[in-house]
Amino acid sequence: MISKMQTMLMAIALLVLSSGMGVAKELSYGIMVTSTNPLVTYGFQPFADAVRKASNDDINFTLHTGGSLVGAKTSLSGVRQGLVDAALVAPSYVPSELPKYNIFADLTPLGEDPYVMMAAATETVFFDCDECLDEFKQNRIVPFGVMAATPYYLMCKETASTLDELQGRKVMASNPSFSGWLNEIGMVAISLPGTEIYDALERGQVDCIFSVLGWMDSYSLSGLVKVVFDLPMGLSASSQPLVMNQRSWDRLSENEKSIIYAEASGLIVNTTRSYVESGKRAWKNAEEKGVKWVETPEVFVSVYEKYRDSAIQKSVDAAVKNGLTDAQAVADALKRNVAKWTEILAPLEGDPEKIRQAVTEGIYARLPK
Repeated sequence: MISKMQTMLMAIALLVLSSGMGVAKELSYGIMVTSTNPLVTYGFQPFADAVRKASNDDINFTLHTGGSLVGAKTSLSGVRQGLVDAALVAPSYVPSELPKYNIFADLTPLGEDPYVMMAAATETVFFDCDECLDEFKQNRIVPFGVMAATPYYLMCKETASTLDELQGRKVMASNPSFSGWLNEIGMVAISLPGTEIYDALERGQVDCIFSVLGWMDSYSLSGLVKVVFDLPMGLSASSQPLVMNQRSWDRLSENEKSIIYAEASGLIVNTTRSYVESGKRAWKNAEEKGVKWVETPEVFVSVYEKYRDSAIQKSVDAAVKNGLTDAQAVADALKRNVAKWTEILAPLEGDPEKIRQAVTEGIYARLPK
């Protein structure tokens, strides 16, 4: 027989459950990389820890790494369908699901500084691309900001002092959108997965790679690559390190939502920082093994600058075909925001905490509460 005390306790428990008070929110997060990847150790795990601490253990993210629940091509659909509550989404892997937002994946030539592009892209998405936000809504997901990778460089087995000396060299481009440009200047772009690049360099199948400095460590290339040309040629700033399922987001209280927004600036800064630090370590290791930083041939620089302008226009035209009616306005806004954040961040000298504070005040404080 149930006592009066038991009845009272059951009633209190039901009241708490129905009100949502005191009930921890367990949220699943999926990412395609391993748990030791810097995107996790620098980025998501500190974010999850900060959210849990700020919420007094009421919001707990469970991390699913290595593509165990969602991979690069299934992360968006996995969040949309509720397989996971949240995930990292790279739009270049899901172009048919985010055709309008993919303009950010195509505007790589606009960037040279990762933190600047991170801030500029995030501001542009939130305040200058209503069609992008509508596209997220249609997919029933909530975005929280853009992270950026490090610049692309041309890295070769042999140096060159003129553009003519580069012509005919076979180059593997980690970003396929640059293949056309490399072919235009007389190089021969070759498509290969990163896992095959070491053997391809060793056997002479390729002479150069066009990628981020971090690849020097990731694929042990320092013994094969001898020079890195000093011209940064764009960078990727389109991946969202956190998008959430709309229903999962709606289940959170206003205070819980404010906590996640408060920590989101740290997430985009730290995931971007993971690329920056990986690039620094890779270059330090490469330099110790004799890899040289060399001046890019002047003609190469001028040809690249002409290509950059035409590539941006091609990206705008492609975005219009993909349904982004105000693509030119979005590209113009991103250019303005790059200039704006270049000026804001220059005095901060790459300090992550100062950059986070600037991004919090300049972007996240302006978002609707």
